[in-house]
Amino acid sequence: MMLKHFSGLLLLIPFWLGAQEVSLSGESPDYAGALLEVILSDNPIIDRALRHDSLRCNEKGRFQYSFPLEEARIMQIRTGIYDARLFVEPGKAYRLKLPPHRELAYEEVLSPYFQRSQISLRPLEDPEDMNHRIFAFDSLFDISNDLIITARRLNKVLNLDSMILSLESGFETNSSAYFDRYRLYKYGILRLNEGSTSLQELAETCLGPEIDEHNPAYLELFSFMYRDFLFYYAQTPEGSALRKLLNRAGSIDSIRHIISRHPSIMSPQQTDLVILASLANVFHKGQYHKESILRILDSLAADPVHPGIEKWSRQIKSSLESLMIGYYPPSINSVWTKNLENCRGKYVYLLFCTPEHYGCMMEYPFLQSYFQKHRDYLEVITVMVGRNRESVDQFMQRNGYSWKNIYYADLPGILEAYRIRAFPTAYLLDRDGRLLQSPAALPSDRFEENLFRIMRSRKEL
Repeated sequence: MMLKHFSGLLLLIPFWLGAQEVSLSGESPDYAGALLEVILSDNPIIDRALRHDSLRCNEKGRFQYSFPLEEARIMQIRTGIYDARLFVEPGKAYRLKLPPHRELAYEEVLSPYFQRSQISLRPLEDPEDMNHRIFAFDSLFDISNDLIITARRLNKVLNLDSMILSLESGFETNSSAYFDRYRLYKYGILRLNEGSTSLQELAETCLGPEIDEHNPAYLELFSFMYRDFLFYYAQTPEGSALRKLLNRAGSIDSIRHIISRHPSIMSPQQTDLVILASLANVFHKGQYHKESILRILDSLAADPVHPGIEKWSRQIKSSLESLMIGYYPPSINSVWTKNLENCRGKYVYLLFCTPEHYGCMMEYPFLQSYFQKHRDYLEVITVMVGRNRESVDQFMQRNGYSWKNIYYADLPGILEAYRIRAFPTAYLLDRDGRLLQSPAALPSDRFEENLFRIMRSRKEL
């Protein structure tokens, strides 16, 4: 699918070594009061941000934001239905024109299938800016990729080498090291989709032995190449020992040795990145013991072969264990953390819900009853998704519900962090703030009896 593109104005600031300030600004009347999320990724495998800030446009739709940056990378600007990307370099200021504003509809927030529109931002001036070049190349790449996928589906043969040479002819004299690598990874995707190039050849000619974590084309190619890697490799004679090693938290050196024997693996750091991606992929599928996977991630972090492996291993482990029983739940921001810390000493029932869904409405009378009867040792917090904050407040007041309620938009990212795919969804925390049930029984599903059973087992009744 081709990206949509919108333009903005770029102002240049002299470049020097080290972390330098990047500035983003813009003004559009239809963004008056709109919320923007600015995201710099910090992990090539999972959605973990180095920087994830929220800023609100003023009454004129104007925004201003700056941050330090050490090296060029792609960043995200998320607003309404859009997930925009922008290539940023240290020491530059970008004045942006955002696409026409459109907030998420209530139905889109509720839908587990909704995905934001992926768009790219471009500067209005300086046609040599990297964003212009990426846009021009991606537009042609998308056409070529669609042709290749269609030809493969219809069992037709295309001259891929000629297609790549044609693509390259428009950019080889107007390039940079970053853009050269970007195109090379994209050509690897074309070859992968064409279907006649082995993983070994793709690794040798396109992916390479180094980890290029700030280049989205590298991450895309890597993801395509090693999707379901463990599933297939563990069924081969060379990889057959992996299942036992992973289920028993075997030696990380033994796991590395087996993975490195695959002909597409070209370096120790690539071995570890494949291990990280594979463990993150299989964790929730039930094929391997979760505790073993977490111990292997600890081993990777303790003996890294690349500067990023230790950090990425710990981040992936933290993400995977965040909704496991016995671990602390995801911390969204300081406000959310403070809310949970203030409940220490009591059980905490978290319910993600809406004021209109029939299934949620059936639970609220039970919830209010339990909250009133057991408030000495039970705290209730609901995160409610509504059409707006006012409608949620009115719903609580109209029905006389007195537990603590938080409007979901005040906690950006919370639905994703708690993997909310349906409403209602509940979690139960113990008195120390750790997950006791994940997910928890709904209020109408004998929750009170369940809570008493837990308290009796702990000799609290």
